Amino acid sequence: MTVHISIFWQDPLQLLWRWADESEVQEGSWNDLQVQRQNRNQSAVATRLYLPHQVFTALTVTVPGGTRRLPDAVLRFAAEEQLAEDIDGLHIVPLAKPRHSTLPVVVIEAQRLRDMQETLAEGDFLLTQAFDAGYCQVSKPESQDVSIDVNPARVLCRAGWELHQVHPNGFSQWFELWKRSQGLADNPLSIVLTSRSGDDQGRPLKTELEATGDSVNWQVQPESDLISWDQTVADTRYHGNLMTGPFALRKSSGHHQFWLPTVLAASFALAIWVGLAISQGWQDKARANSTWAASEVVFKQVFGQDKRIQQPLMVRELENRIQTLQQPVDSNSGSALTAMDALGNLNQNLVLEDFRYQASRQEMLFTLKQASGEESDAFARFEQLKRQLEQVGYQVEYSASQDRDAVRGRYRAFREDVS
Repeated sequence: MTVHISIFWQDPLQLLWRWADESEVQEGSWNDLQVQRQNRNQSAVATRLYLPHQVFTALTVTVPGGTRRLPDAVLRFAAEEQLAEDIDGLHIVPLAKPRHSTLPVVVIEAQRLRDMQETLAEGDFLLTQAFDAGYCQVSKPESQDVSIDVNPARVLCRAGWELHQVHPNGFSQWFELWKRSQGLADNPLSIVLTSRSGDDQGRPLKTELEATGDSVNWQVQPESDLISWDQTVADTRYHGNLMTGPFALRKSSGHHQFWLPTVLAASFALAIWVGLAISQGWQDKARANSTWAASEVVFKQVFGQDKRIQQPLMVRELENRIQTLQQPVDSNSGSALTAMDALGNLNQNLVLEDFRYQASRQEMLFTLKQASGEESDAFARFEQLKRQLEQVGYQVEYSASQDRDAVRGRYRAFREDVS
């Protein structure tokens, strides 16, 4: 996985970081970095983490010869005698390949690494690589016996793969004890010492080391940064990456290839179903339009060609009719549709001007009109309709009036047996 950012985490208030697409190394707090990630609108940022050497222990352990890949159980067994902590709570990572039955390793508390992993995840950073920064800050001695790098906060002392971080105060005394433990006190050592300037801690430390007979090559050079650290871990093929064993990112099992035909078949079936649903929708819409057209014809036959059609009222009447059909049969029940059916086919000379129906009282209120110019007798037609409604169980009251334009009959028809 491509790394998007490198971070040197000393504590939550003291971080250095560099984005992979930038050359600038930035400094700030953990909160500052989270704000910057949000401003960049990035998520699941693949992260390479460097931790200070003070949280590690460097060892050289003896392992079975000829073994290229060592299980965690073998590493634990090999390192257990040199460690005072509970071996089950430690994470052990090789720094190189075994050579002459020896293997350099670094050890860190598993919970510390787990806490860092969870903290980064909460900020939407995905921890993919993690390293001991000390091995990037001081180089492995080539022609010398020991490499030492000093700054105001710490001294890094490296001999081969063995690395120690010591406070500047008292380093000379510690170094003499270390030489004796390694059997190096009898012979002068060749030391390369690096510091930041010509008048910092490097000068008195050089004097103290030379006073014991050691040969010191003091060099003033800038402190290495994240750019050189990234190059260092790349040159070592990322040996010492802590994200191994229980911390390794799990790769896909590859079983997805067995599910691929099923996914394709399901997608094809879904596409067909969607197509059929769209087609059915168009057919339903065509049927609905046809139904509206037929309803309009019937409506105009009942109310006359001049009557304005209101589809919401028609829908409401249909819904009422459906509810009525779903209820137990009641001979007294009725609706506007059944009331209009009682009117039958009106005489072609009569026009239904308005129609209202009160379902609770099963009552019709409507007005019929006949133009004054018509030769036929409007009053006779009004009386005929009254008798027609009485024959189907309605009580009918009506009044007729005449003006210059038309003769009108205003009706009130209702059922007496309303419960």
